Amino acid sequence: MKRFIFLLIITVVFSYCSKDNEPVGNSNQPVYSIEVISGNNQSGSVNTPLNSLVVVKVTDQNADPVPDIELTVEVIAGGGYVMSNLLITEEDGTLGLRWQLGEVGQNEIRISLPNHSDIFVNAVATAVQTKPLTTFKVCELR
Repeated sequence: MKRFIFLLIITVVFSYCSKDNEPVGNSNQPVYSIEVISGNNQSGSVNTPLNSLVVVKVTDQNADPVPDIELTVEVIAGGGYVMSNLLITEEDGTLGLRWQLGEVGQNEIRISLPNHSDIFVNAVATAVQTKPLTTFKVCELR
């Protein structure tokens, strides 16, 4: 009987530890997510920019766009770089990234929120080696 009362008290205490059924420790900070909405899985030439921007969108817990939020980009495979000095989302929560590929094969970047390593999305592209055009001189035979 004592064990049952103890468990009942523990259950009651834990059920009242959160306000308005929010998780304990909630700091009322918004919850964000990032998704690639276009430009993923492209192919391009080594050491050249992709033809299309990689566009990501940041939304909050209500799926509303989040404007004016800073993002970071990290190259995680293949080399290359993102050609942008300012990585701030637009009014519609989107950010377009001009990505120059690195070495042959799969290249990958990670777009994330600064100081939130658990909020990120990856984009991939394939870099291919293009052969230079060969020119021929046409000679007339007489």
